[in-house]
Amino acid sequence: NVFFGIGVVLLVVVLFTNVNYIGNLVFFYLTFNLYVINLPIADGSDVVLFMLSLWCIPIATLPVISNERGKVIQKVLYNLALLFCQIQVAYIYFISGLDKLMSDTWRSGVAFDYIRHLEVLYNPVLPPIFASEFWNIIFSWSTILFELSFVFLVWNRSIRLPMLLIGCIFHLFIWIVLSLPDFALIMITSYLVFLKDSDYDRIKSWVKRRLPSR
Repeated sequence: NVFFGIGVVLLVVVLFTNVNYIGNLVFFYLTFNLYVINLPIADGSDVVLFMLSLWCIPIATLPVISNERGKVIQKVLYNLALLFCQIQVAYIYFISGLDKLMSDTWRSGVAFDYIRHLEVLYNPVLPPIFASEFWNIIFSWSTILFELSFVFLVWNRSIRLPMLLIGCIFHLFIWIVLSLPDFALIMITSYLVFLKDSDYDRIKSWVKRRLPSR
């Protein structure tokens, strides 16, 4: 868990700072070893971290290339790597949502009733909401609709941020219910690849409007 936490921190560093290709390769090497070590018990979070670390290798702005052809190649590789990261996240949701849609267990809401009986994972302090067939169906179909709609709506500029916010709430819900902080953290962190410069400006403006004026 400590190694995984370090991996998540490094992923944020890769996405937010001016790192070089060597640093990205070292990060990939570390996550690859984490995946190999945990292979017998590896879960979805390990796989996602491993794949994103692979696509993040070309996401670097250093060293600065002086000639024009080199600059173009560097920029193309950067943008392609970022696109592959985005497609990877969208693909995860598409496969997961499609699998749930084709499952009678999920369509009927029984999946959440099963979750209630997972004593190893299920949070015992939660109220027995999953004992209700009504809420089980609501949660099941909300999960299916979110995962499938994310694939298409996250590319829409006007609703990208709301979709990412819903995704954060969705994964925090999984964290609380199933005590899976590692999966929640890596998926929420992966949303950074969808943010544009204009999105950061919108977020900054939204926060400023809600802060008390001095």
